[in-house]
Amino acid sequence: MGKQMHKDTEALPAPGSVNKGWTMVSNEEAGPRHSRRILLALLLPLTCTSPALAQQQQEEEETGLRIQAGTSVQAVDNLFATSSDQVSDVIATGTLGLSLKAAHSRQQLALDAMLNANRYLAHSDWDHLGSRLSGGWQWSSGAGFNGSVTLSRVEAQNVAGNSVDNTQRNLVTTKTSQVALGYELDGGWELNSGLVYSSSKNERAVVGQTSFEYSGAYVGTTYRFRSGNILALTVQKANGANLYDYSIRSSELRFSTQRDEAETYTWNLIHWNQSYEQNPVYDFSVLGGGMQVNWPITGKTTLGMSAQRQFYGNPSANSIYTTINSLALTPAWEVSPKATLRGTLQYGVSRDRGDPGAGPSGRVDHIRLQSLGWYWALQENISVSTVVGRTQRTSTVNNAGFVANQVTLQALYTF
Repeated sequence: MGKQMHKDTEALPAPGSVNKGWTMVSNEEAGPRHSRRILLALLLPLTCTSPALAQQQQEEEETGLRIQAGTSVQAVDNLFATSSDQVSDVIATGTLGLSLKAAHSRQQLALDAMLNANRYLAHSDWDHLGSRLSGGWQWSSGAGFNGSVTLSRVEAQNVAGNSVDNTQRNLVTTKTSQVALGYELDGGWELNSGLVYSSSKNERAVVGQTSFEYSGAYVGTTYRFRSGNILALTVQKANGANLYDYSIRSSELRFSTQRDEAETYTWNLIHWNQSYEQNPVYDFSVLGGGMQVNWPITGKTTLGMSAQRQFYGNPSANSIYTTINSLALTPAWEVSPKATLRGTLQYGVSRDRGDPGAGPSGRVDHIRLQSLGWYWALQENISVSTVVGRTQRTSTVNNAGFVANQVTLQALYTF
């Protein structure tokens, strides 16, 4: 399915929707998330969060209107992720968000809107207004049936390394819609199904892709053990258009367990088959998956770990697809009830795979990221944070490596 990445906002996650695959580090914790072509593995997470479970989670959230206002200042010493002629910049961002949640009987409604104004002090032609609009409606019949409808529209800036011309602003607009249906059976079983559509349009050309459209359908079943463990199987059929038209058949098996609020384990295995009817030389079939674990070490410290094997179609003269194997550690320390220190260490290897006829490229990239963040709740509705991050890439391709450092100061007010 196409490859894209955006810095400021993210679309609603959903079965079959665009997933940011290997995101490396979150926007609020990391140094710049640069790409190698596109660093992310965009694959369809067949994780099937059922409408019933989503509804239960939303019932636990506070209903009503919430307003958020924030500001941040970010200093970057290698804005364009280049190996030489590095340029630095300071980015000032102001954010305003509205969130409305309402519940009546067995129905819930959620509406969200966010605007962020971004100003680049040294590269004013990159100034832009990002936005995110999303809405969701969930319902339950009380007789086992449940469902949801979600819509989103996100406009944000592509990461510099994604664009053909890194020196020009390049906004990407992503639209996603999904309809999900579920039915709860006796004995802990649940049936799930859904339809999803996603499209992405770039303001300017990006490396190795065009704007894309994608649509798919999925069905699945979930079993909830009395112990609280969850086992889910989902299969999906989809069609998309990017550089070439393609079709996807995929399946995912996922198991998750939670011993308490702080200790969780998730494993998943994905089989993926992507075919190009008019360009069969780019067909591929691959296995992926991984594990995510969160351990409590002491009463105030936790350690998260993630090991993933992900992939994306990469049709070109020298490759068919790309795999990304990654390992991430995220320790956290609750220094006080109002202050948390959080770190991130991530390492990944990206490899081009396949030989479409011109000879395999053999490109291999090694990516390392580190970040350390201090998060402080000044009052119940006011929080501030400081994050220092570093991103480093080495590559078998000349002049493809880079080092970038970043410091971010952020304040957020909720009322």
